[in-house]
Amino acid sequence: MTLPRRTDRTDTPGQLRGQRRPSIALPLRRIAFDHSPFGDAGGGKDSLSGSQVASRLRADLFATQVALSTMPTKTTSNAAVKAESVKTIGIRTLGAAMVLTLLGELILGMANTFWLQLPDSGSGWKAGATSALLMMHMALGLTLLVLAIWIAVAAFLGRDRNWLTASAVGVLAILLAIGGGFAFMSQTSNDGASFLMAVGTALGIGAYTLGLYRLPVTSNA
Repeated sequence: MTLPRRTDRTDTPGQLRGQRRPSIALPLRRIAFDHSPFGDAGGGKDSLSGSQVASRLRADLFATQVALSTMPTKTTSNAAVKAESVKTIGIRTLGAAMVLTLLGELILGMANTFWLQLPDSGSGWKAGATSALLMMHMALGLTLLVLAIWIAVAAFLGRDRNWLTASAVGVLAILLAIGGGFAFMSQTSNDGASFLMAVGTALGIGAYTLGLYRLPVTSNA
C-alpha cells in the first residue's frame, strides 16, 4: 500500500501539476466592535453592520462640521475690531472738527464785537447786512448746527452713550448761541442776548472736548 505523496512548501509548481488544490472559504461575518462607542451597553456583544457604522460616522462628521462653523474665529474677531476702530476714528474726527469750528466761531464773534458798527439800540440787521464778518459769522453758525446734528445721528446709530450725551449738550448749546445772536441783532441793547451767545459757544466747546477726552482710543494691533 502506497501512501499519498505529501505536498510541502518545497514542491515546485511542476510537481503540483495535476493535483487539485484545496479550496479555502473564509466565513463572512458582521464586524463587531468590542470597545467601540457604537456598540450597545451590554459589553459590546452586539455588533453593528457596516452601513450602520458608516451612517453614524457621517452623522458625527456632520456634527463636527456644524460645531466648527459656529465657533468664533480670529478673522471674525479681527474684522469686528477693525470695524470698531474705523467707527471710533470717524466720530473722533467729527468731534475734533466740531471743536475747531466752534473756536473759529468764537474768534469771528469777537471780531464782530470790535469792528461791526451797530446802533446802540434797535435792530442791527440793516447795519450788518453789508458786513462780511457778520455773514461769515452767521454762515459758520449754521454749519455748526448741521455738524452737531450729524454727530448726534452718528452717535445714535452707533449706540455710543458717550457721544449721545456730548452731542445732545452740543446741539442745545449751539441753539442757545444762535437764539442769543438773533435776539441781539433784533435789539442791540440786549446785553443778556450777547452773553447767551458766549455761554452757548463755551458750553459747546466744553461738551465736545469732554466727548473727545472720554472716548477710548482703539488699537489696531
